[in-house]
Amino acid sequence: MAWMPTGSNERNAVVEDGNNGALRFRTWPDAQQANIGLFGQADVALGEEGLLRAGLRVDRHSAKMDTSLPGMSIANNQAPWVPERTREAARQTQRDTNLSGLLRYEHILSPSLTAFGGISRTVRNADATERYFFHPGQQRVGNPALSP
Repeated sequence: MAWMPTGSNERNAVVEDGNNGALRFRTWPDAQQANIGLFGQADVALGEEGLLRAGLRVDRHSAKMDTSLPGMSIANNQAPWVPERTREAARQTQRDTNLSGLLRYEHILSPSLTAFGGISRTVRNADATERYFFHPGQQRVGNPALSP
């Protein structure tokens, strides 16, 4: 079993007026995401030709953005076309616990040939663009409440 801090990232981008440098809007208003996971895997021999492999992963994910930054963004009322439920979700820290797993059987058919079959489940969280990206000219806005 292994404890794996899988990292964090921050996105903070602005669009400024080309003529005077004034802030027009924030595409990612200091969006921050962090993930930490725990992973375990076990192999069990089944006779001389068989192997059963099982793996389990639990991830704890959080995502938030700085709603206090000046300028138009996904979380404030300066963009009336952004739905209120989207603005409200952007003001909240999103936290998820994800469970992924693998079960696989391998069978040695000959010294140079192995057959296997398995099932797995993988869970992925939305990235900063899917959650928080904002572009008023194109009326594009992320969905901060996306489920894994």
